[in-house]
Amino acid sequence: MKGQIKIVNELLIFAIGMGIAVVIILIFQTVRDVTSQVAIKDQTEEVGNLISSYILKANQSNAYYEARLQIPEKIGGHKYYIDVKDKDGKAVLTLVSSSGYSFSQELFNIDKNKIITEKIASSAKYISISSDKNRIYLNRQS
Repeated sequence: MKGQIKIVNELLIFAIGMGIAVVIILIFQTVRDVTSQVAIKDQTEEVGNLISSYILKANQSNAYYEARLQIPEKIGGHKYYIDVKDKDGKAVLTLVSSSGYSFSQELFNIDKNKIITEKIASSAKYISISSDKNRIYLNRQS
């Protein structure tokens, strides 16, 4: 009987150690997932703010304006696309990631009809933002 107690004791210690290891692994995976989601959100917002600032510069320009902007191919390992949508007659810049995260920002004092765009995939790597007196063009650049 004394020999069995020693074996059971060792098995219980091993099971407790394995349980602690599994809990630690799960905690690290959760922290990693949360951290990567925050990074994706921050990077998407940063790219969106950069693009919207160039669109606003093009809108304020009274003459011809052109800017070539390099955009990251992936954000957090996920591709995304850029689009300008209409919301209540106002232009809204939208970035949608293949991870499911989307970022929208209203472009103040710009009518949707003033912006001519197509959906631009991040694989383009470069976008062109240009304007004349009446229109703003957002195009894929190679």
